[in-house]
Amino acid sequence: SFSPDGTTMVFTRDLPSFNGQTIQIANLDGSNERTIAKVARDNWIFTPVFSPDGKTLAAVMHFNDGGTFWKLVRFTIADGKQQVLSDKKWAGFSGAVWLPNGNLVIAARENGSDPSQLWSIPHGGEPKAITTGLASYGWLSATRAGDTLLATQGSVGVDLWMLPNNDTGKAKRMMSSGEVNGRFTWTPDGRVVITSDVSGNPDIWIMQPDGTGRKQLTQDPARDVQPTMSSDGKYIAFTSDRVNGIKHIFRMDLDSNNLKQLTSGSHERLPSFSADGKWVYYIDADEDPPATIVREIRKVSINGGEASLVVTAPEGWSLNGMDVNRADGRLVYGLERFSNTLQFKLGIVPAQGGEPRLIDVPANLVSRRPFWTPDKHAIALRMASRIDIWSVPVDGTSQPRQLTDFKTPGTGDFSWTFDGKQLLVSRGTSISNPVLIRNVGK
Repeated sequence: SFSPDGTTMVFTRDLPSFNGQTIQIANLDGSNERTIAKVARDNWIFTPVFSPDGKTLAAVMHFNDGGTFWKLVRFTIADGKQQVLSDKKWAGFSGAVWLPNGNLVIAARENGSDPSQLWSIPHGGEPKAITTGLASYGWLSATRAGDTLLATQGSVGVDLWMLPNNDTGKAKRMMSSGEVNGRFTWTPDGRVVITSDVSGNPDIWIMQPDGTGRKQLTQDPARDVQPTMSSDGKYIAFTSDRVNGIKHIFRMDLDSNNLKQLTSGSHERLPSFSADGKWVYYIDADEDPPATIVREIRKVSINGGEASLVVTAPEGWSLNGMDVNRADGRLVYGLERFSNTLQFKLGIVPAQGGEPRLIDVPANLVSRRPFWTPDKHAIALRMASRIDIWSVPVDGTSQPRQLTDFKTPGTGDFSWTFDGKQLLVSRGTSISNPVLIRNVGK
């Protein structure tokens, strides 16, 4: 970005030899370049911008102190001194600008699954949302007077595709309304349970795979997400923040009756039923991710009660998804950590408990939301590029195998029917437009 008088620019530079990053400023022709600050790789910085008086810089800094999050940090140009501007932990950033009135405007996410919104942060004050809704904002710029912002406004429309026998060549788009939001699951009788924003709020719906025969199962102002189905077809478990804004696991009948809260800790999410349907596994966090490293999987009875610890992730690793083998009850879960680059592993725990077995994940795949394949001998994972789905054998005797061939990015969640004959895949299409937001400084 550029100084208020237009004579100086600021940018970041990666330094492989130092395994870190610097903030540089220089004249517009590249002369008089100098280093303002140097940070280690784990604290990499993003979007440095000048203050209205040109004497300080604000930047977004990545932290791994007991979790993975971002904070706003100020650097004094004269001596490079660093100061945290706010204790607020953010899940992600996509832009910042410092207005002439002294307010910072940032594009940021509070939680990992939320769209990025615009926030105004006065000097020493609390962030105030400028935008709300399902669209995501980023890549900010402002007029010299600071009264108008230019930003990108983006959204992702997610459709469901059916692949008979994993055959991409026979893939058929079943739902094209773009209303699917995240995780979905099958019922034993071949219906689909999804999270949808069609009512203006994330709720749980059930319908035929082509979108017909739909019925809304939850109608709460809170976010009801991440549905999962018991093998006997009796219960749906899901994540909701309907109690004091904190994520807990709930269970209801397939017809939406007999709603019951199963957990009451700090922040629980990503439920998955045991093979016999008597237990619900879930990921347990001390606070709302990603502002913490999530290290525990617990299980609770479908009738509620005291939860028990099943898995503790290795030091420095965070849990990011799980699935239960319906044939023998083995639990597979995903692990990730950031150490210069993202690293992924899989863990497998026998149904009766015991020491987990860890499996390395190929470099082109990610361990988020692992699924057992229909033959129950491999784990299906998504490519890092979000193009296709691959299977990784758990016995280590064979190579990973490509299951889909979509050619283009966009692959999201996926789930097999109970008989394993059909694969349902969500595919997202991104839409982005430039927008002007006026009267920002008033």
